[in-house]
Amino acid sequence: MAHINVRPVDFTHPIRRNGSLSIAVKDSITKCLRALGGKTVQNGNTTTVNASVVQTAVNGLSFKVRKGKQYKITGSILVSTGATPGIAVGLALAGSSSPTMNVIFSYNAAAASITQAVTSFTNSAGSAAAHLIVYIDGYFIPDVSGVVTVTFAQNTSNASNTIVQAGSSVSVYRTFS
Repeated sequence: MAHINVRPVDFTHPIRRNGSLSIAVKDSITKCLRALGGKTVQNGNTTTVNASVVQTAVNGLSFKVRKGKQYKITGSILVSTGATPGIAVGLALAGSSSPTMNVIFSYNAAAASITQAVTSFTNSAGSAAAHLIVYIDGYFIPDVSGVVTVTFAQNTSNASNTIVQAGSSVSVYRTFS
């Protein structure tokens, strides 16, 4: 019986051959690591709305996306609001008309918790309760490239302040599906 010499696949060959990686390999590794690492953005200042149900950008909570790529988003929005104005949180992307999107906004209130889903960049999830924190969890595939911004407003217009506190953050990861 003849012996067949099978050489295993060796992914270290480009490294061992000349001691360094080719530029193409380095670029591929860099792209993968960037996508895996994602991006976390955090606001450094409070953002306040008063007597307004118009969605307002949260300072510092925005990130770039590319059309047709799938993203996973998670976040914690620290909130200070009374029950009368409440809060409505959303995501905005200029020019978007029909994204694939399912993002859950879970409101942790002193009295009760509320969970709502949004399916477009023009919708927001609102709640009329005194809230402490809003959790964001979901995925989306934008139909345009651009900058996604976390937005908020009062759920019901009221003269008292609705505030997103400094230290709120979102993390975004591009998925490989």
